[in-house]
Amino acid sequence: MNEYSQSRLAAMPAIAREWSIHSRPMPILWAHVLRRSDRLNQRRQMYATTYRRSPVTRQTLLTLLGILVFFWGVAAGAQQVPGCGSLQNAFGPFDYRDPEARGEPLRLVESAHFTSSVESLMKGATGPVIGDLDYTLRAFPNHHRALNSVARYDLQGAKHWVNPAVRSAECYFERAIAFRSDDVVVHMLFANFLAKRGRPEDARRQYNEALRIAPNDAEVNYNAGLFFVDQGEIERARQHAKVAYGAGYPLPGLQKKIKEAEVTK
Repeated sequence: MNEYSQSRLAAMPAIAREWSIHSRPMPILWAHVLRRSDRLNQRRQMYATTYRRSPVTRQTLLTLLGILVFFWGVAAGAQQVPGCGSLQNAFGPFDYRDPEARGEPLRLVESAHFTSSVESLMKGATGPVIGDLDYTLRAFPNHHRALNSVARYDLQGAKHWVNPAVRSAECYFERAIAFRSDDVVVHMLFANFLAKRGRPEDARRQYNEALRIAPNDAEVNYNAGLFFVDQGEIERARQHAKVAYGAGYPLPGLQKKIKEAEVTK
């Protein structure tokens, strides 16, 4: 028996030591337990030495990272959006801003379902216009141009929806935000839609969120400026105009609108 086993035996409770002295089976049992403990400790030392001597390779790390990303994508795809169905989809979902997704995946979707006639709401590519918009927004929930088209579709009357879980432009925006809440363009487009729907307070919240994410973005400041002119908040509109035009925004509409509001004020 080695020193470790002896120390273990010494550490036994007094009643166990007494039992081991006065009963023959007990020493045999404890000796067996201690031998197994010794073998386990030897194995632990062997494994620890082996792993210390076997550095994790770059390829192993990349493989593990790929597995984590895969399962994260599956979890994101299965995410439920309250009142607007699941984000899970047979193809995707992909982030519209991702350079890799904007390659072959985006080409496949747009060539079949988001043609110029679909974007302009003139005619569907594979069936009703809303069917192709729905396919595009299930594959790319934050597809900016498709969101803009579905917003116009809704504002024009939207008598037909093909997806029973998603029956409004607002639902498509909620899905896009649930998918990628940091997409500033989605918040801006949603704000524009809500303003046109006559919901200024909801629109304000979306503009504020877009400005929080990208306070110096020219497009966001320009659109926010137009909104605040309509709300009679001329001073705030001027602030956004300053940022937008300072960043080189080309359209003069906001400047004109501010001047007109100042004259009629």
